[in-house]
Amino acid sequence: MAAVGAATGGVFATLVSRDAAFVLNAVSFALSALLVGRVVQNLQAARKPIGGAGRESNRDAFRYIFSHVRALALLSSKGVHSLTSGGAVALFALMSITLLETGDAGTGALFGARGLGNMIGPIVALAIVGRSNRRILGSIGWAMTVWGVAYIFVGFSPTLLLAAAAVCVAHMGGGTQFTFSTYGLQELMPDDVRGRIFALDFGIDMMAISISALILGALAQTVAIRPLLIGLGLVAVVFGLAWTTLTRPLWADLETATDEG
Repeated sequence: MAAVGAATGGVFATLVSRDAAFVLNAVSFALSALLVGRVVQNLQAARKPIGGAGRESNRDAFRYIFSHVRALALLSSKGVHSLTSGGAVALFALMSITLLETGDAGTGALFGARGLGNMIGPIVALAIVGRSNRRILGSIGWAMTVWGVAYIFVGFSPTLLLAAAAVCVAHMGGGTQFTFSTYGLQELMPDDVRGRIFALDFGIDMMAISISALILGALAQTVAIRPLLIGLGLVAVVFGLAWTTLTRPLWADLETATDEG
């Protein structure tokens, strides 16, 4: 949907106007709210709450994370990766409009390439590494490294076609990192803290994306876009390789998901 929506938005903004694209986007949210508002059936199964609530619940999650290095490793992978990927995505419009001179259609193409990569990356990666939890989780760092290498190519790309191809490859790695780290938390975390850890995981992810976009947006006022993209790629490569090396012992004793039941 990210690929289809971004590509459609770019074409619509080019053929009609950018303001009209924002209005249409707002209308789509209003229609979505209308449809959701019509749901009257209670979709929450009756159950007893597990653990504490509020601050106590959050403290339980933090205590678990800092006492279980696998959980900490998986959370750190997504958070640090989002510190680079959030800023890179925020530069798409500037890259298309000021660097490649391809306007809103080019911005849509870059976002579409990102969505396509996010979709097919985990499928391709799973076919390569197989269904062993040891290999799935051990490949997360390599996926981040692929993202970084590809964004170095994005920084050097002279045309929209090459840039979009590099973005697609990059987010094949990024999508794999996101999916595999999420799967790892689903597979390894106990039932009584899984929900709270997931809330923390996605909270950290969104915060990292926001911080990255703000910092890169500010830097783009004074620093050229290509060096920024290349720098982000280099940071991701270093982190991906370091994460792979440091966490390799954590997955050594994991078997296949099927064997674990």
